[in-house]
Amino acid sequence: MAFQTKDKGFTYEATVSVNLYMDPSSSGLGEAIATASEKGELLKEKLGLYPNIDNLGIGNHVFGSSKWTSLAYTDEKESFRRFRMLVADPGYFDAFNIKIKTGRDYDKTSELKKKQTIILKETTEGHFNLKDPIGKRLPGNDFGDHVIVGITEDFNYSSLHHAIEPLVITQNVQPIVEGVSDFNFQDSPIPKLVFKYTDNQLTTVKEILETEWKTVYPDEELTFSFVEDNMAAQYANENRMNRLLSTATVLSIIIASLGLLGLTVLIVRNKEKEIGIRKVIGASEFSIFKLLVTNFSAQLITGMLLSIPITYWLMNNWLSDFAYRISLSLDLFVLGCVFSLLVALLTVSFHTLKAAKISPIESIKSE
Repeated sequence: MAFQTKDKGFTYEATVSVNLYMDPSSSGLGEAIATASEKGELLKEKLGLYPNIDNLGIGNHVFGSSKWTSLAYTDEKESFRRFRMLVADPGYFDAFNIKIKTGRDYDKTSELKKKQTIILKETTEGHFNLKDPIGKRLPGNDFGDHVIVGITEDFNYSSLHHAIEPLVITQNVQPIVEGVSDFNFQDSPIPKLVFKYTDNQLTTVKEILETEWKTVYPDEELTFSFVEDNMAAQYANENRMNRLLSTATVLSIIIASLGLLGLTVLIVRNKEKEIGIRKVIGASEFSIFKLLVTNFSAQLITGMLLSIPITYWLMNNWLSDFAYRISLSLDLFVLGCVFSLLVALLTVSFHTLKAAKISPIESIKSE
């Protein structure tokens, strides 16, 4: 389906997401994220030694999950601004192949800059009314000491039911959280470790992960998932509907074809004398075939004209649930009508041609 093939601005094939754990003694969201990230860095270092695991990163949200952390504040003009936040390290961008459009990625060596730098998603510039934002700060509130160093290309971290929302990406959550008046999250904000695997044997990757997990989290349960499965789950309803509609379409065509076949046989038998008389007065087999097929075609076209507005309304309502959607063009309906006519003609042609070849003497004397 179209939503499965649309470019979402990132790649997620062969990517694993591993849930990390915070220190139970953590106080506050910032410290909880920090302690989980520290353990994640240790696990990342151990897994990075394996040649079939690469592009390791840490982020508090992963594609295919539910809504990401939502933050809001009132700026100096009394405008209420809401945006999403992702806490991620530089490896996160590599894991999902997220491209920096303007500026640069995080500085991987400087602790000071690590705490001060943030990256915005492309559409976020307009949300904050920023022009040439590199080197500037988020406007309208006290978000602590920070600087914008990069702008990513747009990517849709939510399902295609929703439009791309403004997103602030940071490594240090504390200044951002202190500068907002409202925040909520449905997906856990505790970081996850993500990585790509190059081994076709998934059991091997699982064994490696389980072995290294025990060295970092001896008392915690390992839970991981494949991002590709998480992405597919976002469209589970659409996939089920696709299968249901495909099955219903095939059954409808078969039932309609059988109905046309039965109707053809009935009409032809009722018109045998008429066909015989027409042949006696000089009608050709082709003209008789044309006459019968025209009657069927007129009924089919009438049915199509009645069904197209209903189909358009139903499909348009379904597509309205998506922020990114195809447009219903006339070509789709024309193609459907042509296909339906071809199926109908193939169904009725055999008996119609057979009727056109009936001997006029046999037709006229039959009761």
